[in-house]
Amino acid sequence: MRISHVVIGSAAVTTAIPWGPSPWGSDASKEFSLDRLIDLTPFDVNRFKLKSPQDLLAQFDSTSRVPAPVADKTKAPRPIVAPSPSRNDTGASSAKVGHNTAAGGPCTQPAVRPEWRNMTAEGRREYVRAAKCLVDRPSEGRFQGSHNRYEDLVWVHHQMTDQLHGYAQFLPWHRRFVNVYETALRDECGYRGPMPWWDETRDAGNFAGAPVFTPEYFGTAPIRTREGRGGCITDGVFSGMLVHIGPGTAFEEHCLSRAVDESLTREVSQATINQVLRQSNFESFAGLIEGWPHAYGHNGVGAVMSDVGPAPGDPIFFLHHAFIDRIWWEWQNVDRDTRVYELAGKVNDRNKRITLDYVLTMRGIQPDVRVQDVMDTYGDTLCYTYDY
Repeated sequence: MRISHVVIGSAAVTTAIPWGPSPWGSDASKEFSLDRLIDLTPFDVNRFKLKSPQDLLAQFDSTSRVPAPVADKTKAPRPIVAPSPSRNDTGASSAKVGHNTAAGGPCTQPAVRPEWRNMTAEGRREYVRAAKCLVDRPSEGRFQGSHNRYEDLVWVHHQMTDQLHGYAQFLPWHRRFVNVYETALRDECGYRGPMPWWDETRDAGNFAGAPVFTPEYFGTAPIRTREGRGGCITDGVFSGMLVHIGPGTAFEEHCLSRAVDESLTREVSQATINQVLRQSNFESFAGLIEGWPHAYGHNGVGAVMSDVGPAPGDPIFFLHHAFIDRIWWEWQNVDRDTRVYELAGKVNDRNKRITLDYVLTMRGIQPDVRVQDVMDTYGDTLCYTYDY
């Protein structure tokens, strides 16, 4: 027996839950109550290691004399470099989508990735239904710990994480990873809408109140308690979802959980993004974006999202990384002649330097590509832009 504290209404009660010898035991789904609070220790020991903003700036700041552009979110989206597609009344894009361009033809009409608030309600529902479709589809059966097609993708990130974080391939690899996920939504679940992103700056300090975390979509986001506990997701499309990859390097069944820490989410502010955008070279930009809005956003959502390798186990992962990719896209488009293919940094601890020919592997989920194939979102491999 394991003694667990469960919140029912406003009263806390103590409940004995027969989990077996481990609180993350393989037969947990048979017995545990999904409305309980959970111990975050297994996640906290594997979470992103945060540096203070001051330390990050001391390490990476290469502030340009050119002020960073500041998006005015009260106005229409800024003009984009390539022509934008028309949109239908469901929030779906009628343009080519990145993976379709590979079949032939240049990128002449890039798909527009909308901010979550700019999709219609039906468009948002279609997106989360497609994501849930991947969870409900069977695994290919060749990825350790994976119980469904969605977890096949989680496995790739879990296996690759030590080769990604802290290295120059971090941004291009995750750009490709989101593209691979989008392709799976379309090819395997019939999704026809756009890949959305979540503008976290608009919810900085209030992630729990963000429009993504509602009972209609991704489910509510429990607040991390003073005792270091989070909560399983018990509403929304992913209510009662079980995760089988993680915590850390383990493969142990546990609930999809969150534990929002608003002291961290407030760092994902427009002021932070402006500081990141002011960086004058790729290496400084990449280091600052990874350590600041990226890491603070992950740990701010908490629980599964804070667990570095298995973080995609929370489906909000892909909207978070689309947000990070959008910041990179904006930085690139400040000076396309210089920045679209600007790349620098090491690819491993032996100080091997990255080049545009560096191979980005998806471990067999989809074909490998080179970094140069994903540097330009307006290129034929990807063919997308953002709404602002």
